[in-house]
Amino acid sequence: TLSDTLERERKKNEEIKNSVAAVKQISAEIKHINAEINEQQEERKRDEISQNQSIEKLREDLQDLKAKTVLEAKYEKKEMKGSIDAMRRVYSQEERENELKLQKLKRNIEIEGQVHKESKEFLEQKQEELQRLTEYWDNKHETDMEEKERQLEEIKSKLA
Repeated sequence: TLSDTLERERKKNEEIKNSVAAVKQISAEIKHINAEINEQQEERKRDEISQNQSIEKLREDLQDLKAKTVLEAKYEKKEMKGSIDAMRRVYSQEERENELKLQKLKRNIEIEGQVHKESKEFLEQKQEELQRLTEYWDNKHETDMEEKERQLEEIKSKLA
């Protein structure tokens, strides 16, 4: 039967059309999915490139910071060494000045001690000399007084 055959052919054609439409739809969906995948891959690549650039920038910044830190540390070390050396020079100079002052004071004390010793000896000699003179004049006064008393007694006895 021709109508059965036609019907079957028509059904077959319709099935083929449906299959072709399904294939077209699936193909469109595959293209759409592939486009999304490609877009996501490109976005991921852009993100990866951006992240790699950020990482590289951070590495460069880190290297710069390390170099700067090393230079600053060297500078600080040299500055500190210079400061310490300057303080040492100042303290050494002050120590030398104080040592000279101390030596001068010791010389002055020695001179003052010598002057004191000589003054004391001089005064002791003067005191002894004055004591001898005092004894001499006391004795002379006593003998002169006795002589004058005797002379007075003589004059009184002549007058009497």
